[in-house]
Amino acid sequence: MATKTKDTSKDTVKKPALFKIKISEEETERLLNQMFTEGFATIDFEIIPNKLHATIKTLSADDQLILERRMSIIEGSSIFVLHSYTIEVLSYTVLKYGESTFKDPEDAKQFLEKLPGVLLDKLIKIQNSFETQVKHILKFDKINEHFFESPSTLSE
Repeated sequence: MATKTKDTSKDTVKKPALFKIKISEEETERLLNQMFTEGFATIDFEIIPNKLHATIKTLSADDQLILERRMSIIEGSSIFVLHSYTIEVLSYTVLKYGESTFKDPEDAKQFLEKLPGVLLDKLIKIQNSFETQVKHILKFDKINEHFFESPSTLSE
């Protein structure tokens, strides 16, 4: 008589973890200073550990409006529009990639269009994570903590 055993040889597919930028307290202070003095924040990170570094920045309101205007005329499949949006966002946010430093968004765009899609996917995830983290540190309690000795009040 044969006995049935549970088949445990099936591989389970794990979803890839979302890239998450961790910002230290020192970085928080630097980013807040940069946001209020320069109007944007930057961060350096490794795309490929010990091999390839990049520098990205947050989008300004003007950058966002330009991107929306450019994207409003893009037509095609949803994947084409998404890929186009990725390149547009990265062209405004990637300041440096490896040894290449970009003088303007058009210069960055010409470079980025030649990169493999998987690297663009990683870059946009990093950029999105960075924007999210910057929004998180821009809460008023962090700003008050950084710029004022005591919290501001609405009335005196």
